[in-house]
Amino acid sequence: MEITTEKPVSVDDARQVKAFLLREARLLDHECWDDWLMTMSEQIHYWMPGIENRRREDKSGPYTAEHMAFFDDSLRDLQRRVARFKQPSAWAENPPTRNVHVVSNIEVFSGSQPGSSLPIPAS
Repeated sequence: MEITTEKPVSVDDARQVKAFLLREARLLDHECWDDWLMTMSEQIHYWMPGIENRRREDKSGPYTAEHMAFFDDSLRDLQRRVARFKQPSAWAENPPTRNVHVVSNIEVFSGSQPGSSLPIPAS
């Protein structure tokens, strides 16, 4: 994404995206796994790359699709994770993991074509 070509969405659309992200955090906090899964598209690619420290002159960036990712999941993978969490033998989640969700600095930009996915950088 080039910063000079970003086109923000309307205030109302941005508000809806922010509300979705906050609801997602609430569903996860209350372990409403099935409700959380119902918010997902079948085409979801849940990806959290491993960040690599690189020198400024290395223009390949801090992460690429070819390198390690903490998560690289489809909807089916997420469904399997949820099924595992719900098993009594999921001893690693008893007591449950403490999560902190900081949903901030959200920007929502128009996709490249009408109906396309929206780039949503956040920190």
